[in-house]
Amino acid sequence: MTVRDIDSDRVLIHVERGKGGKDREVMLSPSLLEFLRDYWREARPQGWLFPGQSRVEP
Repeated sequence: MTVRDIDSDRVLIHVERGKGGKDREVMLSPSLLEFLRDYWREARPQGWLFPGQSRVEP
């Protein structure tokens, strides 16, 4: 998941190639949205919101 996958105005997460290879939009709770905002302020990830060890892969 990247930062651009989060639609904070509509409170949704865009999931690409989910189960069955389909794209979906999933509801996001306001408390989780606030948590993700706090995480982003602290970590300032580049690319992936939750990068792997190589920082190129999730």
